[in-house]
Order: sequence, then C-alpha cells, then structure tokens
Amino acid sequence: MKKKISILITIFISMIALYTILWYGNSQLVFSKYEKEDFQESPVGSGKIKKIGEYVLIVKKPDYGTFTGNLGITGQNSNVSIIIWPSLFKDTNYGLIIGDGEEVSHIEVDEKFSVLDKNNTVAQQLIEKNWDELLNQRKIIYENWGILGDELERGKN
Repeated sequence: MKKKISILITIFISMIALYTILWYGNSQLVFSKYEKEDFQESPVGSGKIKKIGEYVLIVKKPDYGTFTGNLGITGQNSNVSIIIWPSLFKDTNYGLIIGDGEEVSHIEVDEKFSVLDKNNTVAQQLIEKNWDELLNQRKIIYENWGILGDELERGKN
C-alpha cells in the first residue's frame, strides 16, 4: 500500500514538473525575444514596457498555469490599441481595442486588420476611421519586434 501511494505521489510530482517545464519553455521561447534590454518592469501590473514617444509597447508573459501572454501597443493620446497573442502551439491571434466616444470595441482581426466577423460592419467602420493610427502603431511594432511588417493600403484590408 505504501509503495502504491509513493508511486502515485511520484507520478503527480512528475506531472507538475513536466507542466512547469512546458510552461517555462513556452514563456521563454515565445516571449523573451520581444523583451529587449530597453524594456522596463511595468509600474502597474506584470509585464515589461517600453515608451516610444507617445506610444507604449507592452510584453506580458503568461502567468503560471496559462500559456497565453500578449504583446500590445497603445498611444497616450490615442483611442486605439493593438494586441497580439503569439503562441508556440498555434497560430498568432490579433485584436484591436478601439474607443469611440463612450463605447470601447474589442475586435478580432487577422494580420492585415481584416475583421474576422465579416458581419460586424461597425468594427469595419471603426477600423477605417482609425486606419492612419493603426498604421502608425503597426510601423512601431515592426520596427521593434519585426512582426506585422507588410505595408497596408487603406481599403485593401
């Protein structure tokens, strides 16, 4: 009986260790390349930030127990933010947060900022209205992280 309990405990501890190794590997392999030496600890919450003029780049590694972290950019004088969810195990996902007056919209998009929900005409209008700001943020993302690099033209998304 003691031997069975010992085996169960060993299996349980091994599973926790394996999960932790996978989580740590994901965190390091996916997110460390985005945390350049000029990023600093965020004064609020977890993650690291870098200020570039009026913009702030954010790297948020996954919390323990999750495999999802994100990259983001926002402008201090902007109502637009781009969120990127890179992953080791699946495709990268993209999202936008766009404020319009008192409402804030969370919009899932592809890498060319095309709305995934083609029936969401409000989201498409918000993207069109904020296209220049999105391109500015996209350029900063490319210059700092090397992603979202192809040029986009208005109306071609």
